[in-house]
Amino acid sequence: MKKIPVIIDTYPGIDDALALLLAFQSDVLDIKLITTTAGNVALEKTTHNALYLVEKYGYGIPVAAGAVSAIGGAMAKADDVHGVNGLGDFIIPDDITKRPIETDAVEAIKDILDAAREKITVITLGPLTNIANLIDTYPAVTDTIAVMYSMIGSFDGRGNIVPHAEFNAYCDPDAVRKVLDSGIPVIFSPMELGHQSCIAKSIFINHEVHKEKDVLIAKMIAGGFDSVTKGAFSLHDPNTIMAVTNPEYYDFPSCDIRFTDTGEYRGQFKVLLSKTGAYKVQTIRDVDAVKNCFLKEIYR
Repeated sequence: MKKIPVIIDTYPGIDDALALLLAFQSDVLDIKLITTTAGNVALEKTTHNALYLVEKYGYGIPVAAGAVSAIGGAMAKADDVHGVNGLGDFIIPDDITKRPIETDAVEAIKDILDAAREKITVITLGPLTNIANLIDTYPAVTDTIAVMYSMIGSFDGRGNIVPHAEFNAYCDPDAVRKVLDSGIPVIFSPMELGHQSCIAKSIFINHEVHKEKDVLIAKMIAGGFDSVTKGAFSLHDPNTIMAVTNPEYYDFPSCDIRFTDTGEYRGQFKVLLSKTGAYKVQTIRDVDAVKNCFLKEIYR
């Protein structure tokens, strides 16, 4: 089977970490690069978390650090959800040796796109700051991206950090606007997918330990908090990865996006289904199949 060449832009974060673990062991993905941004916690911490995950489970994939802040200034944080270090109750050992490459995220993405013999798929799990900065710096790269899968926004404009905005969209609305206007074909994965496919935290915490990875998963989940699903863990970012690796569990109807980047409702993101829409949105075809597939793959 020919693998899909991808770049993953992320900010680990518990659900980001689970998504990365899925991606690392996928037989479908050829991960060319991981880039990091601030958001769930500060950039230094998200990058450190990504480096640890790659060193332990990512088979030498290069990691490039990206945006410290949003285009318009400070970036929102979510350490109350992900823990002070971003990985719940898991503490990264002191002996990590992997370091980010010297090239920053924008230049690293550009290098991968330039060197590729085919268009690259981009998967974004956090704020769109790195991608917006890439578009600003190198507008022509939009023609070298096959498709972008983005965990961002909500179907109806409700939020999880403020009543009107999902966290990733709220972190950097200016970046969202730049991506929407770029012409890149985007498949959006709204936050409701994570809530629909949530899994009881006890399943992870009480899972038999067979591998070192199982301890990581249990401690991350134990230290995380979801204000919507409470005692369950929402599969926000894993759904975005599975859109690429297991598309048979989803539908991808065309849509338009109504996005507010100024004023009182800055960061509000609404999906409007439309046969002539400029984008696509991911919807779950079979919730039980998604959850079963996730558990099978994450503990493989």
